[in-house]
Amino acid sequence: MNEYSINVIVVEDEKLIAKNIAKHIEQSNPHYKVTNIFSNGADAWDFINTQPPQIVFTDISMPIMDGIELVKKIYESKKFIRCVILTGY
Repeated sequence: MNEYSINVIVVEDEKLIAKNIAKHIEQSNPHYKVTNIFSNGADAWDFINTQPPQIVFTDISMPIMDGIELVKKIYESKKFIRCVILTGY
């Protein structure tokens, strides 16, 4: 059992890719805990405003709000959250 966890969310509109990213994140560091997966930036942003994670892994190209806009919003108001952009774009 870990003495602490780092809360992570994944934002990716391709369900299988999102699950694989989440699996690899948790395998790469035993302290990382993927708490949620979102299929667009708008849903992720709503969640971030109520339960901010410590790290956000996001795709760029998604419906409703893309990853670039999401990262911009995070950096403007929640500078403590680290963002990682993973994309095949």
